[in-house]
Amino acid sequence: GTRLPTTKSKGGAVRRKFKVSEAVLLVYSEHKINNIKPMTLWSVYSMFKSILNANENVNIIKFTKLIPYLKRKSVGYRPKKSRILTKEEIERFLQEAPDDRFLIERVILIIGVCGALRRDELLKKTIDDIEVKKTVNTVLYPSSY
Repeated sequence: GTRLPTTKSKGGAVRRKFKVSEAVLLVYSEHKINNIKPMTLWSVYSMFKSILNANENVNIIKFTKLIPYLKRKSVGYRPKKSRILTKEEIERFLQEAPDDRFLIERVILIIGVCGALRRDELLKKTIDDIEVKKTVNTVLYPSSY
């Protein structure tokens, strides 16, 4: 039989080189990425498209069976939507939640909402970012993290 050429990776593992084809990508898709969510599937497709175009000069957009296959994998998928608090729910929480139980949550909510912080920005906040004065408390917001 015909042997495929091999290369050694930095870790010493032997990798077989193969000609990139639609059949290879369909087999890979069927066996390796069968249990991932469709949004991730399309991200993987996009990554393959970029890498194969740049490194192998292969344009997978021309593969006529790949996109319909990916679309079939996405049928019936409903993305999970995060629940968003309403303005009324936030106001009710700030007014009614007892300080002895929810003080830190209320402070974090106020800092996050008033500062229009994203989740990762809020997580990066430290006690050093808060200046406490007699009449006013200041939360520092660096221009970037």
